[in-house]
Amino acid sequence: MSSGANDLPGICTALNMGESSASPMAISSLRTSSSSLRSTPVAPSPLRVLLVASDTRLPATTGLASRIPRAIEIERIPAAGSAAATARLEPDAVVVDGRLASAIRVVRELRTSTPTVPVLFVADGLDSVAPAICAGATDFVMATAPPAETLIRLQFLTTAAGRPLSTTRVIGSLHLDRDARTLSSSGRTVKFTPIELKMFERLLLQPGQPVSRAELERSIWRQDEVDEQPTNIVAVYVAYVRRKLARIGGCSIRTITNVGYALDLTPIERRVAASRRKTS
Repeated sequence: MSSGANDLPGICTALNMGESSASPMAISSLRTSSSSLRSTPVAPSPLRVLLVASDTRLPATTGLASRIPRAIEIERIPAAGSAAATARLEPDAVVVDGRLASAIRVVRELRTSTPTVPVLFVADGLDSVAPAICAGATDFVMATAPPAETLIRLQFLTTAAGRPLSTTRVIGSLHLDRDARTLSSSGRTVKFTPIELKMFERLLLQPGQPVSRAELERSIWRQDEVDEQPTNIVAVYVAYVRRKLARIGGCSIRTITNVGYALDLTPIERRVAASRRKTS
């Protein structure tokens, strides 16, 4: 048995009762061990990343495994069953290839099954960014971005600051609770259905700016679901959300003819007062 092991009782005594009650050898071993712990740098554990992609030929992720100072372990998994694999493997982050036909659905399933695992969406074009964020992606990077940018985003997303922990959001006088699917303002509260919440959050991504019916369809429903719905499905759900927003008065949805819909965050009371001033 090594001398370090023989001195273990004496080291424990020194820790519990003070140096005066321990043998000189135990004290020396304790001081030597403490000094070596202070001088030896601890390498960070590898960053474990799952890549949901059909292949690895993605410029934004090329060569990530060889990046320093922190090692990265990348495992590619297919889109089918990716949510179950993520729950089983418990990675630090998941990267979803936006070129996949099922990319938005994958993001939505990941956010539902593993809500605290960051999801980085690799966008093939800007038109897919908003639907991905609305589906639950934590951040995005363009497919043509250099790997260094992807690495920076992954490192941030895996810190406490980057993880999607909070499910509540305050927007002016509005308080949105995504878990409870409630929106509150001035002491009044309404509860959304899952589709109504998606509708409201998509409009909230671009407050005051028009969002087309086609964009709302892409953000909320899969293509096969859209094909099965009535052609006026967006208008129907906009009407549902609009009625609920009217109950709390903190915001409203404007219809912009031949363009789409826009979320107006100006409280109804302020808009009515402004209108009266104009007409007086």
